[in-house]
Amino acid sequence: MKRSTRTAWISAAVCCVLALAILLMALLVYPRVGPGVLKRYWAVSAISLVLSALVGYLIAQLAQATVARDAQAKESRLRSHLAEAGHELRTPLAVMSASLDNLRHAIRPGDTSAYTQLDGLQQEVKRMSALVADVLLLARLDVMRRPSNEWIALVPTLEELAAEVRQLEPDRVIAVQAAPGLRVCMDPTMLREIIRNLLDNARKYAPGSPIDLRATADNGMVLIQVGDHGPGMDEEDRILAFERHYRGSTSVGKPGSGLGLAIVQAAVSKHGGSVDLDSQPGRGTYVRVRVPMNQ
Repeated sequence: MKRSTRTAWISAAVCCVLALAILLMALLVYPRVGPGVLKRYWAVSAISLVLSALVGYLIAQLAQATVARDAQAKESRLRSHLAEAGHELRTPLAVMSASLDNLRHAIRPGDTSAYTQLDGLQQEVKRMSALVADVLLLARLDVMRRPSNEWIALVPTLEELAAEVRQLEPDRVIAVQAAPGLRVCMDPTMLREIIRNLLDNARKYAPGSPIDLRATADNGMVLIQVGDHGPGMDEEDRILAFERHYRGSTSVGKPGSGLGLAIVQAAVSKHGGSVDLDSQPGRGTYVRVRVPMNQ
């Protein structure tokens, strides 16, 4: 319990104790005063008890409101700091990217070595930009108290994200299955981040494999599954898959920050849900996300 809340409840208890003390005094003075005086004293004591209880309740409620307001203010400050940090990190990367684009026009035609080196530098800038974006997103999730939920139709959302994959890889087979009219109450940005990260993992670690994207209702929950038919994971990779910056044995030579599944888990947790994966070597990987349908 927060210190301010604990102090408020102690104050409320003290008020009640004082009121009870007044009642006790009324009982002690009963033999020494007339019944009329005692009735008035008793009435005053009863009123004091009620007022003390009300005062104690109001003090406790005020303390809880103060704690909530302080937490909200802290979250607001952290969000502001993250926005500033994001700007400070993204700006030099954007400048570097623009400078490399300008440098490309200055290279002599036919200088393949220079073009190769420049391509490598641009890939590194893109990798750093993606890493910064992932780190900042995870930091925002860490300080987020409550997501901005709204009702989302899942069929068009899944089709939209599947279309992104098809645009990047026209030959990739991606099957979307969802009950018509199925909806979920979630933060729309977070929902897209969850599914997009899972699709990105399937693309990277199961090249050429068909991807399954499904959503079903299950006892008041929405179950979202993303699966592939790639190489799968061994036991160690399965255990550590959700650790931040963990890169499994199949990630050698593949780009990434090792934060994808950590972001998924953090975003799902903010919605009161859970995430797990089913994977065996040579049998592909299925990631299952469960979130309450209505929050």
